[in-house]
Amino acid sequence: MSIVAKQSEPDRPIRGAVRPVRKEAACVAALRICLSDAVVFSFMAQGFHWNVSGRDFTQLHMLFGEIYEDVQGSVDPLAENIRKMDAEAPFLLGEFMRYTSITQVATPVDASTMLRTLLEANMQVTENLKSAFDVANDLNLQGIANFLADRIDKHRKWSWMLRESV
Repeated sequence: MSIVAKQSEPDRPIRGAVRPVRKEAACVAALRICLSDAVVFSFMAQGFHWNVSGRDFTQLHMLFGEIYEDVQGSVDPLAENIRKMDAEAPFLLGEFMRYTSITQVATPVDASTMLRTLLEANMQVTENLKSAFDVANDLNLQGIANFLADRIDKHRKWSWMLRESV
């Protein structure tokens, strides 16, 4: 089987697994969305970090930097939580774009638009984290639920900081 065929089977268990764990498939699907959102969101924040200009440059450059570094730090644990359930984590850009819920935008030209765009994307990320948390909690996957609860709290902080900066 080609690698393309393997990647197009998102609920397929990893090689060597005796049988798929069907009840965890919803959690794997939710985590793939969260992982993809984290990748896309962190790149968006990093792009804004690079391209922000204007009167509040220093503060926004630092804020966007804090956000992308924090979110980038969540990427590996999200992927590892998928792997712990004997599923494969997406890793190709096309896969991230297929799973993400974040709408791609052209680079905004002004800081105010960057803030509003990042706030909107962060709200979507937070909603998907909450959905994944509910699934993990329902399946009694407490380690994953705890991790997701921490991420939800962090993204709520980012929403607050972005709202206050608009």
